[in-house]
Amino acid sequence: MKLNKDIYSNAVSEFPTDQVLNEVIITPWLNTYKSLYKEFDLPPLWNEEEMHFFDLYSRLETLIEYYRLKELAQIALDDYNSEIDKKEYLSKYEQLGNQLVLIDLQPRIHSK
Repeated sequence: MKLNKDIYSNAVSEFPTDQVLNEVIITPWLNTYKSLYKEFDLPPLWNEEEMHFFDLYSRLETLIEYYRLKELAQIALDDYNSEIDKKEYLSKYEQLGNQLVLIDLQPRIHSK
């Protein structure tokens, strides 16, 4: 399994850790390694390099999901602080709230 260790170690080492994380930096890396991420089997079969890769990819994917909802969340927050009727507010932003909650509920396995 030396080959697998090299693949995952290389993927992790190619992530630009010396830059400020944002969607422009993260998305290309996620796209490059999406197929590798989707090849994962059950966690007990993973070695340390695979776990590190999976953990990094999962956390970055979650971060990108938050980035994509950031503007809508800011609009919702601004509306909440305005004079909007609270029933209207809840109805208007129920789906956004559910999306934000579901991001946190996605199963993630984190390394030690």
